[in-house]
Amino acid sequence: MKKQAPVVEIKTCLKKQTEIVDQIYDLQKAIYNSVMEREWMESEKALQKVKDLSTQFMDLDKNLYEMMKAQNPKHIDFFEYTKSFPEEEKNELNDLYKSLQKKLLESKIENDSLSNYVTHAQSLVQGMVDIITEDRNGKCYTPNGQRVSVDLSNIVLDKSF
Repeated sequence: MKKQAPVVEIKTCLKKQTEIVDQIYDLQKAIYNSVMEREWMESEKALQKVKDLSTQFMDLDKNLYEMMKAQNPKHIDFFEYTKSFPEEEKNELNDLYKSLQKKLLESKIENDSLSNYVTHAQSLVQGMVDIITEDRNGKCYTPNGQRVSVDLSNIVLDKSF
């Protein structure tokens, strides 16, 4: 019976973490849509919310780790830690933990998808700029035909690709 308090605390912590991961996942989808629609302010707001939620998640994770470490410093593995709980509570905690891990994996996949898209778009634009500036060999001319030295790293395009 002395394990009852940690079980309730762990269950509460896991449920809060799951709620946070769900919110982060929804925000990741919103960020992806904002990037696709080029709504930069919306994506920035969502990124800030993700950052805040990530901090909350990490605090909860640290608390969970500290609870486990306080009970048994030798066994920090979650499943090893829950072995000593009564069967019903152990199964419930393990199910919550597995569900959380699954949601974290889904969130990671969503994050990787957005990251890959941004990387691809960046390399595509860089390739187009390189093609545009390649023939000029760093030389620019005024409308009158006089040569001007210009740093092409600051080139601004007025058309959408």
